[in-house]
Amino acid sequence: MKKKRYEEEEVRRLLSNQRFSYENSKFKDTHAIANVLLQAHLSRTSVGVNLAICQKYVLSFAHKLLQAIIAISSKKRWLGPTVLAITFNQMLMQGTWETDSVLLQVPHVTKQLAIKCQKRNISSLDDLKKMEHGKMCEIFNTSDSRLCEISQFFSHYFIPVLVYKVVYKVEHALESPEKIKVGIRFEIKKDEEFVHAPLFPTTQRKTWWLIVQRSDDCSFDMGSIEAGSENSYLLKFTVPNRPGRTKLVIRFMCNSYRGFDRFYDLNVDVEDGKVMIREAIKSKENKND
Repeated sequence: MKKKRYEEEEVRRLLSNQRFSYENSKFKDTHAIANVLLQAHLSRTSVGVNLAICQKYVLSFAHKLLQAIIAISSKKRWLGPTVLAITFNQMLMQGTWETDSVLLQVPHVTKQLAIKCQKRNISSLDDLKKMEHGKMCEIFNTSDSRLCEISQFFSHYFIPVLVYKVVYKVEHALESPEKIKVGIRFEIKKDEEFVHAPLFPTTQRKTWWLIVQRSDDCSFDMGSIEAGSENSYLLKFTVPNRPGRTKLVIRFMCNSYRGFDRFYDLNVDVEDGKVMIREAIKSKENKND
């Protein structure tokens, strides 16, 4: 980001209205300006003409940096940093903080409308999607053209079908005869290729992340499937080579939308040296959304 002469008062004004501030700041420093512009984007605060071009650059650079962090941390099988980076990317795409309502991703939904919806027990995208047209008109009190845009958003909103198949059975892991390798191939069916992110400066393709983890948050494997493609991903992990059940969780995350995370329980049983999955994978919404 090239340094330019910005009015200190303009940057100072933006920072005074943001969640995080820092003392003894030099408001002409590049890192200070980038910090302010990122926070303004997540808070949906107008930055004015002078800083708008600079903000686009900051957002694009932050997105590239996050992709690099996700690529490295996922390759290293670092669960916490990977999930945090994907979550931050969701926030960046949609221009919201993690604590904001997921309804703000819907066209024409303001913070005031999101609070109004929450008072009526409408807190998730699924809740809003299932709402009757009459009730939606009553809450939004807006024109038919805007309601059409909202309906159009929901015509593209869905959690794709996750298809899985055990592709190979018992194989003793090379590093230890006490473990058995298991492979499950996942595919997604019918999904929109591009992200609805009007606040982000460039068009982005949607990516889904699959993460196998134990209940103690230990990661086994993780990988991504790009929407709009016919790609699949083979999750590989090991289970103890002894009779018993290993309880796993498959975490299914979108890199660009908040409130789309799903968790699937997966029970892997080992009996007489054979691996069996006795229960189908069941979807659960993220209770934190």
